[in-house]
Amino acid sequence: VALIPMLYRTGYRWRLRFDIRDSGLGKAGSLAVWTLALVVVNQLAFVVVTRLATSANVQALAAGTTAAGLTTYQKAYLIFILPHSIITVSLVTALLPSLSRIAHAGDMLGVGRSVAHAVRTVGAIIIPVAGIFMVLAPEMTRLMFGFGAATTDSAIETGRVVQVFAFGILPFTLVYLLFRGWYSVEDTRSPFWITVLVNIVNLGISIPLFMVVPVRQKVAALGVAYVISYWVALFVAWPRLRRELTDLQTFISVRTLVRATVATAVAVGVGEVLKLASAPWFAHAGRLLLLVLTVIVASVIGALYVMLAHRMHIDEVRWAVDTLGQRLGRSA
Repeated sequence: VALIPMLYRTGYRWRLRFDIRDSGLGKAGSLAVWTLALVVVNQLAFVVVTRLATSANVQALAAGTTAAGLTTYQKAYLIFILPHSIITVSLVTALLPSLSRIAHAGDMLGVGRSVAHAVRTVGAIIIPVAGIFMVLAPEMTRLMFGFGAATTDSAIETGRVVQVFAFGILPFTLVYLLFRGWYSVEDTRSPFWITVLVNIVNLGISIPLFMVVPVRQKVAALGVAYVISYWVALFVAWPRLRRELTDLQTFISVRTLVRATVATAVAVGVGEVLKLASAPWFAHAGRLLLLVLTVIVASVIGALYVMLAHRMHIDEVRWAVDTLGQRLGRSA
């Protein structure tokens, strides 16, 4: 609906079309079959995870511990997916058309380099976000869910699950980017089989792990299985796509991601110290003070990361900061 006014501004008008022969719909349909199959596989696995998470809630209530089940898992997952949705999806939306044009021209080397650049750019931004989640997720979920009908304990439990998910933000995002590399060359079959692998590993770990961990850790166990499944998928998908696209600039990409991880680790360490020093305030803070404290610690982590990234010559962070500054300047 939001795009309709924009379409009219470009001069586009709706009318019925019957000349669909040779329009490419047949090819699009054959490609879509694998994508629809991917969705089905994900949904089947989600049914199993939903059953497990619901069972966790029933067991927690029976044991008299903090309620943690499907709602906890879903809230934690939504927070986990938010930076990916804002950062990665936005970048890929802009990148995919150019990737497709390069692929159509037969320049597989160019496609690989474009995907690698996207990997480094997104990774350099998403890794410190994961670090912030690792430090502040319980405070963030307490701020969002710990007031009103919800209890503080259940909100903190959600934050702990977010902390588990945080270890999977990077592989989840990179696998998503690698899938777009395949899509640009009209390969929807490879993402399907990688998705099958993700769900086999996820269920293969989550079901037995769920059975053996204590009641309070069952939902977190589902997060652990999810994180491991995407790390496995990343290590399978990367070399496979690299062979197809000739070059993913593996050394440069890994070096950038390692540098970003080191810078994040230092920033997170400082943030954790600051949080511990402010622990009495955090423990008894109302909503406004909790918001202020959370923003301060997150800002310190983010600012320190940017400084370290500059010193460590992580060019993708420089580019992101410069681009943001230019856009803010134009808006002002």
